[in-house]
Amino acid sequence: MGKDYSNTANSLIAKASSKEIVRYIISSLISGLTEIGTFFIMSTILSMNYIIAAVVSFLIATIVGYIAKRKIAFNNKYRPRRKQFGVFAIITIGGIIINTSAVILLVEMTQTIPLIAKIIGILIAFVYNYLLSKYFIFKLMA
Repeated sequence: MGKDYSNTANSLIAKASSKEIVRYIISSLISGLTEIGTFFIMSTILSMNYIIAAVVSFLIATIVGYIAKRKIAFNNKYRPRRKQFGVFAIITIGGIIINTSAVILLVEMTQTIPLIAKIIGILIAFVYNYLLSKYFIFKLMA
């Protein structure tokens, strides 16, 4: 039988301080609102394909998210920032795969409204990004 990774994730989240989680949620809201706003503008107002809008909005939110998580959530002063951002960006590829896959699956298979699918994708990727940010990017590279 395979290892139950849900217990590992739950125990890692339980170790985080409530203040840190609140700060992470605030920084995630900043990047999430950036992502949703950008996605809305691109897909609805500019009538871009929802997949392209999902990817571009995620990339813009990645930059905003890195800055917000570095400054707000983890108060990280690691230098060189380029190296840390590079690792953050590489790990974000997993987030974009999770996020965009959720959007595509929900829209194509369940006929979910693209904006609702995007919000669900963001929530799914949230846990992945928090754990890697806390225990790898902003801790090991501090």
